[in-house]
Amino acid sequence: MFPKIGPLNSYGLMMAIGFWAAWLAALHRARKENIDGKHISDMLIVAMISGVMGARILYIIQFNDRFASFWDFFKIWQGGLVFYGGMVAATVALVIFIYLRKLPLPKIADVAGPPVALGLVFGRIGCFLFGCCYGRVAENLFFAVRFPPGSPASNTYAGGVEASPPIIPTQLISSFDNLLVFLAATFFFRYRHRYGESFLVFAMLYGVHRFLVEILRGDSARPLLNMSMSQSLSLVLVIIALALFVRSRLLPGNIEAAPAAASNPAAASKGKKRSRGKASR
Repeated sequence: MFPKIGPLNSYGLMMAIGFWAAWLAALHRARKENIDGKHISDMLIVAMISGVMGARILYIIQFNDRFASFWDFFKIWQGGLVFYGGMVAATVALVIFIYLRKLPLPKIADVAGPPVALGLVFGRIGCFLFGCCYGRVAENLFFAVRFPPGSPASNTYAGGVEASPPIIPTQLISSFDNLLVFLAATFFFRYRHRYGESFLVFAMLYGVHRFLVEILRGDSARPLLNMSMSQSLSLVLVIIALALFVRSRLLPGNIEAAPAAASNPAAASKGKKRSRGKASR
């Protein structure tokens, strides 16, 4: 819709805002979990570099016919990133980083995982402004939108010379869904039984969201059982995250006592009694 905001590329600008928002949210949570914010800032750099590379590589694998020359592979400011490629690459890079820093992986996952959804809130707005990641044609849908000539949506549906027909704004649906995922995973912090569960809630909810929104997408090939690659990966993600979550709930809790409880002998005593009760079940 608006590929440029002044002299700036709207997609790149919203991606930058998304990284910034995710970083602030992770820093806020890190302070509450007594984790040095320097680790979070360093992780952001690692995640940005590895995530963008992985997201671009998977996009190239899926849509290699959309590139006219070798140099087009590097024009990420024009859109063309697949979240799951970035997620896999960033996860591998961050696991190595966390291992080298000798940090607690499940605890770090709880801190850094849910803010990813907040970053995607802004990233999907960038997709909408640029006109990529668009939905299917929906002539009678009251909130359907038309993308201008030259946009990726127009290129697909109108040869790039006319505005696209009314299509589902899957980018905005994704943005709203990711906000709900972030809020739900953040809210779940207080109900964790073990470290890592808030991350698993984020992974499960994101996987469900992405599987469903892909049904409305109009830009994805569906090579496997009429499912897009992102749908297939979503299904795998939900199954793995759900299995790990159930396993975690069946194990004894390992969440440390909150500082407020530690400073209140009565509350701490109650917390210990509850903890012993859980262990005896």
